[in-house]
Amino acid sequence: MEPDTDKSTDARKPQPSTRRQLSTTRKICFSLIAVCLSLAILEGIARVIEKFVPAVPTDYDAGFTPRAKLYERHSENLFALRFERSGAFNRQTFKAVKPADKLRIAAIGGSSVHQLNGRFQTMARDYLEKIGSKYWEIELLNGGGAAHGTHRLITILREILTHDVDAVYIYSGHNEFLELKQFRVYQGDFYAMERAGSRLALVRLMRDSVARFRLARQRRELNKIVEEPTPALFNEDAKIELSQEEVDERIRNYASNLRLLVKMCQEKDVPVVIATVVANHRYPKLTPSARERFKEAEALYQKGEHAAGLELSKKILRESRWRNQATEHENSIIRELARETGIMFVDVEKIVRDQEPNGVLGETLFNDHCHLKPAGDKLMLDAVIPKLIAAATEKRKQR
Repeated sequence: MEPDTDKSTDARKPQPSTRRQLSTTRKICFSLIAVCLSLAILEGIARVIEKFVPAVPTDYDAGFTPRAKLYERHSENLFALRFERSGAFNRQTFKAVKPADKLRIAAIGGSSVHQLNGRFQTMARDYLEKIGSKYWEIELLNGGGAAHGTHRLITILREILTHDVDAVYIYSGHNEFLELKQFRVYQGDFYAMERAGSRLALVRLMRDSVARFRLARQRRELNKIVEEPTPALFNEDAKIELSQEEVDERIRNYASNLRLLVKMCQEKDVPVVIATVVANHRYPKLTPSARERFKEAEALYQKGEHAAGLELSKKILRESRWRNQATEHENSIIRELARETGIMFVDVEKIVRDQEPNGVLGETLFNDHCHLKPAGDKLMLDAVIPKLIAAATEKRKQR
């Protein structure tokens, strides 16, 4: 009997699989589900981490858009600084309805105003007690924003004037060139996308981790500068210098912005005090080309020729194509504006200069290129607070 060769051959053939094959569409769908589940788990972990390590306040508008409000209603009778603005501004709260026994004073400017917060209120309280005022304290709406120039101060003041302030102090002039750089940076679409993505805790965690790493690196670099001080700091922002036309345009914009700030106050019948801005002429912050020129001024200072060194330092700063501190240009604009408009004026630059040992700003009263030490701030406030309180009190009498 012959073997059944056909059947044996069929047995050796691979049998078709009975398992159901997934289509490409289903494979993609299952992969997407797995990815989404993984992201959901990571998002949950990130939210738990945020309970213990709060997210860093991030202001994606940076004050350059109309939606960049400074305050928001916290409760029925209380306004508070918006969380995302707390990176650049002091956290503060104030009553929606101004208390009858307090004066409400606003101060606008850059970080030099930002750092006045507690000292301003303490000195104002002491002065009110000294003159026997019926007002026992001031509510300070501190519109001093880190690295803020007059471009953004217009939006800030417009909002502040809606909160029934009794007087306004304007001290601004250091950040006009720095603000121009920021304005160019914040115009990109990247920040709009990052703002949308920051609704996710996972994105916020990654963003903050990168930010903390960069800050730690900058602190290490700053410590090296502190350990090895130089006569004049190198301005890291000055990767390129502006043309003279761009410098002139920025100065014109500064004058126009200041004029608008004063006009806004006058239209609301709010008294305003403006002051000249002090800058360090002994240890300025300079661009590479200006720093080279400053060696001559440093030599004059070292020889004790302080007046000649000061004049040369002023000239170098005034002619610099990029700067992060006020010069005679800005202060001449402030003086002229005060004369034209008749607003109250305080020459803080002269007050501080007169207290320096050799009449050179920066010898003893500065922390860096533009920020005063507490003793310097006290000199400023001793001159400014009486004028603000007198103006604010008179305004309240007229009601």
